[in-house]
Amino acid sequence: PGCIDSFATGSGAFFLSYLAEERELAPSAQDQAFNALLFFFRHVRGEESVDFSGAVRFRKRQRTPTVLSVQETEPLLTELSGVFGLMARQQYGAGLRSTELIRLRVKDLDFDRRQLCVRAGKGDKDRVSVLPQFWAMPCKTRLSGCARALMPRTWRRGLLARACRRLWRVSIAVRARN
Repeated sequence: PGCIDSFATGSGAFFLSYLAEERELAPSAQDQAFNALLFFFRHVRGEESVDFSGAVRFRKRQRTPTVLSVQETEPLLTELSGVFGLMARQQYGAGLRSTELIRLRVKDLDFDRRQLCVRAGKGDKDRVSVLPQFWAMPCKTRLSGCARALMPRTWRRGLLARACRRLWRVSIAVRARN
């Protein structure tokens, strides 16, 4: 208890400098220590004017993103083929993040307007992006191939027929209520 009572504001600045320089504490941990000391002096000791201006504090480094030029990107995209090539071209052409690309669904593609809807993107926000012209035809071809491959299996299982019957029953029930 006596040690805490003798702890002065200058000691707080010294302690923060010690954490930054000698202990090489990460900037986020330095911020946490700074806020803890500020809380201590303001709310525990009741000192409203607290000055830590002499403390050495390191800031987070601003990193510049590495962006490939068009000349560097073209050879990469030509090396990729199949589904992975299609995905890479879409990601590059529409400016999608990896998670947005993976979550993309067929219903999000609008070939007529040449746009796609990115749902629950960064910040859980929806946004509309361009559907690149060079990507539209390969994508349509891929989708039609998938549909042809899945349709016989779906009909064999009767899933689509059952879904249609259920939809028909629901629509009749809704009409009967109205």
